[in-house]
Formats: sequence, C-alpha cells, structure tokens
Amino acid sequence: MFRLMRAVRNASGLSASCKAVLFVLATYADRERLESYPSAATIANGAGVSERTARRLLGELDARGLAVAVGSTRRATLVRRLRLEAIEALARRTVTKAPDTSPARSAALLGVTTARGTSAGPPPCRSGAQAMTSGADDPVTATPEPSNHEHPERTTPQDEEPYSVRFARWRRERQGADGGMVQQPGSGSQRKKLALDEAEDSLSDSPGARLALLNRLGVLGVNAERIAACQSLTSGKILRIARDVRADRTVRNTGAVMTARLAAAAGVDLNKRRPLSDEEKAAVARIEQLRRSRTKPPEPDTVAEAIDAFTADPHRPTAFS
Repeated sequence: MFRLMRAVRNASGLSASCKAVLFVLATYADRERLESYPSAATIANGAGVSERTARRLLGELDARGLAVAVGSTRRATLVRRLRLEAIEALARRTVTKAPDTSPARSAALLGVTTARGTSAGPPPCRSGAQAMTSGADDPVTATPEPSNHEHPERTTPQDEEPYSVRFARWRRERQGADGGMVQQPGSGSQRKKLALDEAEDSLSDSPGARLALLNRLGVLGVNAERIAACQSLTSGKILRIARDVRADRTVRNTGAVMTARLAAAAGVDLNKRRPLSDEEKAAVARIEQLRRSRTKPPEPDTVAEAIDAFTADPHRPTAFS
C-alpha cells in the first residue's frame, strides 16, 4: 500500500480532480489484489467533486488503464482494479531537466578567457543584496533545508485507512477509557454519570431510599414502588444495572430497558397485577356497596309478578300501585 500511495502521489499527467479520485480509490483498495469498489457518491465526497464529475473521471481512469473495471458487487457497484505498473509509469515521467553544465556555460558564468575572448562574469548584485558565496551551492558543503513533507515510508497502515474506520476505533478506545461513556463538557452523558456518582456516595438500602434512587434514574410510578419494595435488590445493585444499561450503546429506550432489567433482578412481574392491600380491599368493598345501593330493582313484567312483589313488601311502590 505504501508503494501504491507513493506512485499515486508522484503520478504526472493527471488533473488535480483525477488524482483526487485516484487517491480515494487507493484508500479503499485492498492490499492483495488492489481492488476497490466504493460508490460514486463516496468517491465524490472524498474527492470534493460532484457525483457526475466523479463518474466522468472514473471513465477517464478506466480508459487510460489506471483503474480498470473488473466486475460488480451485489449492490451493483463496479469493482475497479488499480494497475500499479501503469501508475508507476506515470510517476517515472516526472523527471526534471538537468542543468546545462557545458564548458561554454561554465566559462560565461565564471568570467574566464576562452578562445573567443574574455567573457564578462555574472552581473553584479543590486544595492542592498548580499553577494552569493562560492560555497553556498557546493553539493558537498551545502546543508540541505529540512523538509516538512512526510516520507511515504514512514507512514503507518492506520494512516491509509478511511476516516470513518479511524474515527470508529478512536470512539471505541475513548469509550473504554471513560467507562463506556464519551464525556463532553455539559453533555447529557456527563450529567447522568455525575448523578450516578452522587447517588453512590449516599447509598442506603431502605425502601424510601431505593424509591428515591429509582425516581432519580427515571423509573417512576407503581413500577418503582414495586421494585423498591423488594428487599433483595440493594441500592448498589440498582446503580450497577443503571450503569450497564447506559453504557450499552445498542439500547434506544433507556427508561424502559432499565425498568425491565431492574424488575427482572427484583423478581417482579410487571405484567401481573400486584395483590391488594387491606386498605385497598376496604375501598373496593365500599365502592361496590355504593354501586349496589344506587341500582334500581327491575320492574315486574306481569300482574302475577306485581302481586308477588306487593305481597313480599306491601310498603314498596310498584308500577301497578
């Protein structure tokens, strides 16, 4: 891959956009067969051109034999094979012209006497300019200026990977270092982690403390009361479950998943109705008694039923009275 990237960088005879497209293809190419199959939209985004221009430049590279289409994927994306020999052939064409070192040229520069006469030396320096020393251009004594360009041999394989792959690796390493959370100043993740740390400092295993802790974690209502009533579920265990849920990046509905895991740890079936207390049973009995007292008895349909009803209760009025 170092050889391919160096050849692409030194290739001549290509426009800047065409070389940018070739760089994107080389970035996504595999190491063995040098095959690359990013979509036209990905190539356009990486090269900074439009999708139409990217397709045109791909056709130009195919016509010149630099990136030849050899097949397609199941998503109908063309697979292009980069020809390293052709790219290196373009790189070898970048040769600078050698300076003229003929005797006549040297004599003209130094101002010496030749068969044609004495030639003048180089023109004098302008006022304010410093004269060039004789050893300034000496290839042995001159000190080369340090170059700021990084040598391709010193690059690492991670530098050639796509930006999305390197960003995903950095994010995983950052999550592992921060305990599963990417902490940013003022972010919601940091505030939630600080809330968990504060709750951990004041742990208590009383039902009221567990209920308050569940409410701070977002578990509210009857479900929180039923979970807090479980004696086997301590406050420390509640915090550990909350940390695991919030560290899991695959969880979308954090509140529902946290409630379900806490209920499973407490052995509480949220789908099953909890038993009624004595006060609730008394309240239900009073409501049922009030409902029955307000219900009107059915009216008799026949004269015989009316006579039976009057005989049973002479003081009770009927429809036939």
